[in-house]
Amino acid sequence: KYIRRSFLRKYREAPVFVQPDGARQSHSAQMCNCCGGGMQLISENFLEPGSQVIINSRDPRSDTLNHAIEEGYRAEVVWCQSHHRGTSHGFLIGVRFVPPPA
Repeated sequence: KYIRRSFLRKYREAPVFVQPDGARQSHSAQMCNCCGGGMQLISENFLEPGSQVIINSRDPRSDTLNHAIEEGYRAEVVWCQSHHRGTSHGFLIGVRFVPPPA
């Protein structure tokens, strides 16, 4: 069954930092595409589905999501699967943006 997406995707690559909730350090990742509801990333690090992360832009000049992630954006990991890109091994990750805690 085909399910229509709620948000229009922007296919744009951009370097980002991903910081798992509660962690002191972040790691580099590559955004593959994004939309108003979330984004797809490639990372060398596995992220547990259901976990919360903070995503920050690595390029302050980037217009990724209209500058929404420059200051950090909270997201929930929806899925994480093994991914091979050329000779490197990593993970393809889907995240959904969540509102900041009240």
